[in-house]
Amino acid sequence: RLKSPASPIEKAIAMQINLFRSLRWALLGFAIFLTACDSVEERAQRHYDNAVELLAAGEPEKAALEFRNAVELNQDFNKARFELAKIQEGERRLSAALQNYMKVLDTDPNHIGALVRSANILIVAGHVERAMESMEHAYRLAPDDLNVLLTRSLGYLRQGNYEEAVKYAEEALTLAPAEPKVGLVLASDHFRRGDYEEAESVIDRFLEVNPRDISLNILRIR
Repeated sequence: RLKSPASPIEKAIAMQINLFRSLRWALLGFAIFLTACDSVEERAQRHYDNAVELLAAGEPEKAALEFRNAVELNQDFNKARFELAKIQEGERRLSAALQNYMKVLDTDPNHIGALVRSANILIVAGHVERAMESMEHAYRLAPDDLNVLLTRSLGYLRQGNYEEAVKYAEEALTLAPAEPKVGLVLASDHFRRGDYEEAESVIDRFLEVNPRDISLNILRIR
């Protein structure tokens, strides 16, 4: 049976469908073209922005993937590498975190955050001398930075240099009167000198503000 010729309306509809299909493919091709034209820095920035949103939403694991994508695209993207290292440090992946902090410092040796955080990891790992070299540099850059003062104080404490440890702890105390690390240093110095009553008084004072601080609680029951 012969098919009857299409009516003018059917022809118009078919033309519109074909036009829509052509336009859709053209738009898709244009979108692909625009994506291909994006610079590496722009793509890395998009991954970074996604990661920041994921962090704000309480999803650090997914954020870490986005920060890693950003760093893989742009090896010199220090903001992304630093944030990735912070997440790794929070997950106790200290070796990976330290590696990324050191890479940040390779391109920005004056990055205070990376100097402090890498030094803290080194102190925990027992590489105190190396940590203190970093903190000497950090202190020259930012002598009034709370974290610089605290880390320097803890480094001296690990070295057994109580006089210097207390000196920097007291400087930090003027900036943060309730900081538990200050209480740890001051109480440790009192214990060293056999002044147990004053040591316990210091611990109790700082525990009032920081009741869940692990270090102070351990020191309290020693």
